[in-house]
Amino acid sequence: MDYSIYDAAFHSGPARRASKRERHQAVKSFSKCALAILLFILISNAVVIAVEVMILLFFPPHLAEKIVLNPYFAWSMQVLGPYLIAFPTLLLITHGMPRARYKSSKMTASEFITVFIICTGAVMVGSYISDMVSFVIQIFGGAPVVDITANLILETPVSIILLVVVIIGPLVEELIFRKVLIDRMSIYGDRLAVAVSSVMFGIFHGNLSQLFYATALGVALGYVYTKTRKVKYTALLHMLINLFGTLPSVIMLKCDQRMYEIGTKYPDGIIPSDAVADTFEVLNATVTIFSLAAIQYALALTGIILFIVLTAKGAYKFSTQCEISLPKRTVFRASFLNLGMILYILFSLATIILSLYPNILNDLLAASLTS
Repeated sequence: MDYSIYDAAFHSGPARRASKRERHQAVKSFSKCALAILLFILISNAVVIAVEVMILLFFPPHLAEKIVLNPYFAWSMQVLGPYLIAFPTLLLITHGMPRARYKSSKMTASEFITVFIICTGAVMVGSYISDMVSFVIQIFGGAPVVDITANLILETPVSIILLVVVIIGPLVEELIFRKVLIDRMSIYGDRLAVAVSSVMFGIFHGNLSQLFYATALGVALGYVYTKTRKVKYTALLHMLINLFGTLPSVIMLKCDQRMYEIGTKYPDGIIPSDAVADTFEVLNATVTIFSLAAIQYALALTGIILFIVLTAKGAYKFSTQCEISLPKRTVFRASFLNLGMILYILFSLATIILSLYPNILNDLLAASLTS
């Protein structure tokens, strides 16, 4: 596999040591990027709340409840708030910020497929880490980490799920976290840009179940973007990852639901010999679930092995070049210990904690009233 095509993507000009003014500008740039993402989240949530309040105010109670609980309403809010209102606002905030300008390069089909397979491995590893952390949290009284979209998926046509989760979502997220953020952070080095944007991408999801694998996926997609400087590659990879994760999950959830429905017909758990149709359905659903799971695990394990082998051969290396070189002692402080990033991380961690300990606010309020 030839990785030499990537060399042209690096900025070829010599890096200059950051002046005091440029170090201050770096802090402002990282802070502004984080504040833009935080505002994106706040606007997205505010739009949903505002629409729900208006529905509750102007519609009869029974009709308002029916609208708000409708899965089509939930999916429409996934598009209206983040993508039609918050995203343009983010672009306005980050417009005019200094950004890196690098030459772009192409990615071959074999390289694309290899990275896709590695991404599936990264997602599996990240998911297992989430499961382990969730287990520890449950020991200390936390709520189990669950897929909050499972019920929504069961009630929604596959076409809507594919449109929002597989096409619109990945495209906008790649434009934000790869195109917008990395372009503006790569001035200070690709490795730093990918590290910061990946952490931001991971906690952006606001839940523990996606935190680790989204961060790992962010590293892989960030690497591809810094090597090619073409967001079409990362967007397509992200779409395929979501498709590979969503479509089998939808099928397996529906199979599981059907098996449960059939099981409720036979309280003793035994299907009569004359119920041929039900027996065939259960058998077909079981085979489908195990087959899809086997394919996912096989592809993910292949990705892990590929990553280990190719990394050992030195195939994946970040460029050490940059336009402005920050002193090593100031890199972490400039990128993470700034106002915008601190607020963004605190807000995201609070969201994750509330999802794990949903009664914590009631407990705190009760404690304050009794003291």
